[in-house]
Amino acid sequence: MRFLARHTLPALPFTLLILLTSCIGANAYAVDSAPPGVDRRAPAKPLPPGGGPDGGKVFADHCASCHEPSVERAPSKLDLAQRWPDQIVAALTSGVMKFQGKDAGLTEDEIDAVATFITGRRPPKDIPAQINPPACESNPRFSLSGSNWNGWSPDASNHRYQSNPGLRAEDLSRLQVKWSFTFIGGRYGQPIIAGGRVFISSSAGKVYSLDAKTGCAYWRFDSTSGVRTTLVIDKNSKSPSGYAAYFGNFDKVFYAVDAATGKKLWETVVETHPRQVLTGSPVVYKNWVVVPVSTWEETGATAPNYECCTARGSVVMLNKLTGQIIWKTYMLPEPQPLAKNVLGVQTYGPAGAAIWSTPTIDAKRKQIYVTTGDSFVDVPEDSSEAVIALDLKTGAFRWKRQLTVGDVYLSGCPAVKKPTSPANCPEKNGVDSDFGAPAFLIKGAKGKDVLIAGQKSSQVYALNPVNGKLIWQTRLGKGSALGGIEWGMATDGKLIYAANADIAGGRPGIHALNPVNGEIVWYTPAPKVRCAWRDEGMSGTVCINANSQAPSMIPGALIAGTMDGHLRAYDPKTGQISWDLDTAAGKYNTVNGYIDQRGGALDAGGAVFADGMMVVLSGYNGMLGGTPNNVILAYSVDGK
Repeated sequence: MRFLARHTLPALPFTLLILLTSCIGANAYAVDSAPPGVDRRAPAKPLPPGGGPDGGKVFADHCASCHEPSVERAPSKLDLAQRWPDQIVAALTSGVMKFQGKDAGLTEDEIDAVATFITGRRPPKDIPAQINPPACESNPRFSLSGSNWNGWSPDASNHRYQSNPGLRAEDLSRLQVKWSFTFIGGRYGQPIIAGGRVFISSSAGKVYSLDAKTGCAYWRFDSTSGVRTTLVIDKNSKSPSGYAAYFGNFDKVFYAVDAATGKKLWETVVETHPRQVLTGSPVVYKNWVVVPVSTWEETGATAPNYECCTARGSVVMLNKLTGQIIWKTYMLPEPQPLAKNVLGVQTYGPAGAAIWSTPTIDAKRKQIYVTTGDSFVDVPEDSSEAVIALDLKTGAFRWKRQLTVGDVYLSGCPAVKKPTSPANCPEKNGVDSDFGAPAFLIKGAKGKDVLIAGQKSSQVYALNPVNGKLIWQTRLGKGSALGGIEWGMATDGKLIYAANADIAGGRPGIHALNPVNGEIVWYTPAPKVRCAWRDEGMSGTVCINANSQAPSMIPGALIAGTMDGHLRAYDPKTGQISWDLDTAAGKYNTVNGYIDQRGGALDAGGAVFADGMMVVLSGYNGMLGGTPNNVILAYSVDGK
């Protein structure tokens, strides 16, 4: 399972994983100007007396077992208190914890009460809703000409290498914040720079198009639920501007909207299973859109009376002009009834093999490569924690290479099942060492193509793209559910650069590997530094130096972020650190009127470069350290 939601919280009753969504209409509309001087972190207003549920009792009955003290990867009550009450409400009503909150019987009043108890604020009356950036004065014709970072990677090969950034490696030390923007639910979606605009998705369900130079807003689109996928822009002859933005949401709805105005062109429901979700960035190829499908079933499968498990990862091919489904391929066969559990509830399998990351297109061989997550059920299968090649035209399997067998994992289960364990727990709960990063092609021995994949076990693999045969493998560190290769790797075509996220021992840092034989050319440990949010008195938050964020490259520099909020540049030849920027240390007055906003952990998608700008999301919504604010920071040389 991916690092939140690969950072999975245990599925004990009503765990509060603060993953934001909002049930709002999917309509684009003009953006209002923002009133200045709003500080969403201002001291709480006194709570008025009155009846209603006792939030403290709701917390004690349904939440304290996970959060006071915190267990596994659950945030502590102190960490939760730093958040906004509407975040907690959204998590329990329409987010990933809806299954344990609203769907499990908590009333609206009880959810409001527990949010008030935790944060000291009533949702949402005394906290302003999301404020938009000021609207741009004009909306010029949109075009993808020039320098862009479009999608998860600026190139179709998922190399995360920007050959035309509009700045030099030696300019990095001169970068200054040109504008910033704070918004709810910005934990996952990597920003992109395309056509002179920055496109951003959010777990609050809002998608923004901002001017890359000023941060003013061209449009905002409100999805029916949270959006985690990184956007992709491509030509579309049926769009008024000639271009469309493509993305999907937590409700398995995939959209195409006009890139210039945000007007919806079409939407397609690509999956109906209630615990499926869209997380990985889509890929546009010719007239097709390739959509990876994931699942959050493992976060709630231990709930009493749940018929575990039936969700499966899949790949869906859509017509980019109409949204019509051309084909769909599930990674696992149809789940079949298994034995009933100790509560007499029917169980099913196989299940799992979620696809968390963006697919890779191999035009030469007419193949699609995907990497998959763990299994949920003790049923033999060959598609979980695997690298898989599909036929580009039909979706048929070309080959599968399962690289970890038998890693069956459900959140909230002990390593070995006990009589007191939840009924659906496997006999031995796995380590959750699945794939959360995309694969990519590079030249290996004798100039032949090899397919590179990195796993949370910290293993990096080279496979033959023709048949999936393993060529070499290299272990970088300890690996774990929160370690190893989390979000991605990068390459300049010469070396493989892998960010290792070991957070408890191991070898956190950046490794450069030889693609011919997998030998480690250099290793630079992640520096141990004080997290800036500790200076704000947030001593209860975690300070982690793990290189979890996907690295990025420009000519002469590898740029990688760590969970302590630092963004660093490395010499690709030697690994020497040439630049270190603490994004969590600054206080930012944003274009949408928020004052003294702080950054936080750097995780998920990395920094993107185009047209002389660097844009990065600082803050992981308070998960695993840092403040709960999420700030998009747009840098230019000398701030010009």
